[in-house]
Amino acid sequence: MAISPTKKQYEEALKIVKEYENRQKILASLNKQLGEKLKEFTHVKFNINKKNKTVEFAGLYTKENRLVTGKATCSPFDIFEDVIGKLIAVKTALNEDIADVVKYVETRTETTFYINYHEYHHSHKILH
Repeated sequence: MAISPTKKQYEEALKIVKEYENRQKILASLNKQLGEKLKEFTHVKFNINKKNKTVEFAGLYTKENRLVTGKATCSPFDIFEDVIGKLIAVKTALNEDIADVVKYVETRTETTFYINYHEYHHSHKILH
């Protein structure tokens, strides 16, 4: 028989769902901005490398009839999002400010735990 969640667990789950939904709205808004920016180009090409967390952009800018390029690179602890990388790369190619996009980059914090081998070895004796 399944155990019902507590009220606290339920409220925490609702909070997580709300945070997720808000994030999806932000990403949808950024995607819309990207679509509007791409209307300024006749040809576009993106090179997305999720492993290296980079997005390269090249496009033929209609207003000036010239090729422009831009690149977005995440720091090691940034969470990679295609739409954010694309928008940053496009805005960089147009020499536009990217602060309004960068503020939505999420950062992962990683903690490394080290075990003191001597203490561990002596506190966990192996039985033979």
